[in-house]
Amino acid sequence: MNSLSRCDTHKTAIVIFVSATLLIGAVVVLGATSASFQRLVEPGGSSSNLKPADSQPPAPSGLTATTASDSEIDLAWTPSTGGGILAQGVLMFTDPSCSVGGAEIVVSGSATTYAWTGLAGGTAYSFEVFDANATGNSPVSDCASATTDPGPVPPAPTGLTATTASDSEIDLAWTPSTGGGILAQGVLMFTDPSCSVGGAEIVVSGSATTYAWTGLAAGTTYSFEVFDANATGNSLVSDCASATTYFIDAPTGLTAHGVSTSEIDLTWTNPVGTLTANTVYEYSSDCSTLLNTYVIGVAEAYAATGLSASTTYCFTVSASTSYGEGPQSASASASTFGVIIGGPMQGPVGVTATLPGMVSTPSLALSSPVLEFKTASR
Repeated sequence: MNSLSRCDTHKTAIVIFVSATLLIGAVVVLGATSASFQRLVEPGGSSSNLKPADSQPPAPSGLTATTASDSEIDLAWTPSTGGGILAQGVLMFTDPSCSVGGAEIVVSGSATTYAWTGLAGGTAYSFEVFDANATGNSPVSDCASATTDPGPVPPAPTGLTATTASDSEIDLAWTPSTGGGILAQGVLMFTDPSCSVGGAEIVVSGSATTYAWTGLAAGTTYSFEVFDANATGNSLVSDCASATTYFIDAPTGLTAHGVSTSEIDLTWTNPVGTLTANTVYEYSSDCSTLLNTYVIGVAEAYAATGLSASTTYCFTVSASTSYGEGPQSASASASTFGVIIGGPMQGPVGVTATLPGMVSTPSLALSSPVLEFKTASR
């Protein structure tokens, strides 16, 4: 048994058993394993009709690789001139220099062509061929490489959404097309809500699924489309998605503190801009039900009064410009103080207390609760 003259890791063993059928010149290839490409034909077999080759065959020659489609490369070669060729091995690599990854196909000893299919579009592959006789495997042929066609243009991306992030940013998200060989994606921005007027284009990576478009004008509606590109060309554009930037950003840093049984004080920081008002929103404890809205002058503090004791409230704040109201801030919650049940206690007037062994002093007014003293039982 002889192994390949090239790296064993790129070859699959072929086990050929010589049986009685060899008496009439028939050889049966039974199977393959994950070891090196090998044949089990023992020189000097029991049959006088079996004469092994004197040496391993020389390498096949003239190997060419020709692109046939986006998934197929066709190979052609001239087998070696050595006698007794039993089979040939075709090696495929996933790089252009016959050194990385790949697979092996076994073909008949008389084959001169092979169509390698199932390849990825727009990808470089390389190939080698070797012969095998009863003595061993030939050296491999020269390396030949080719690149599959990129295939048709990819389908359009899907699921594009546009979400307002601030007064100058809209965030986009989408699903790229399923076509192979995507090299890049284009994001189109328009200055109207229907993807038809003005705009600009940004190129992002072929694997991108999001993009934050910044530097937009406040209070303005924009629309967007996305397309994919491979080596053949550009896909159709996605559906149009639009959003409107805020007039002004939301206030930040909102805090809430209970200061009495009926008051919670708020503080915050307003966004940069020419403001005309702030609006305070008062919600239920879980921030789900709006209870009151207070439109106030431009400020960064507010005392919410008239609240119920022992109650939790949730608040948000917004800022407005002459264009309109911006988004509400993140929420802040606080609770009012509770009431002491019964309040401070006031003792009765004109009640006396007498301790054992003491002389009673009438009309001793007490301004605190009555204390009762008892002697221990005997």
